Amino acid sequence: MLMAAVIAMPGCAAQNDPQPIAQRHFDCSGGRLGHVAWWPGQAVVNFEGETWTLPLARSGSGARYTDGRREIWEHQGTLRLTVGQAAPLRCRFKSNR
Repeated sequence: MLMAAVIAMPGCAAQNDPQPIAQRHFDCSGGRLGHVAWWPGQAVVNFEGETWTLPLARSGSGARYTDGRREIWEHQGTLRLTVGQAAPLRCRFKSNR
């Protein structure tokens, strides 16, 4: 699982490093596309013309990032994206870059 490696490496790079630990494009239902890049302790998501920086949050399984309003949760190679009170979107990763 991709995120297990990312979580196991906190502190391997400074928060302001120009290069993320990992980044992936994703495709959600209805052809909605996005991109996520991970740095130690945070994820930066580009989705539908918006950019969000989400801090790492507790999760029982997988890797979860949320600012309390928006959330991504990577688990077993899929991504669940939630914005506000809307139903979560099920997304699939498209590539490694």
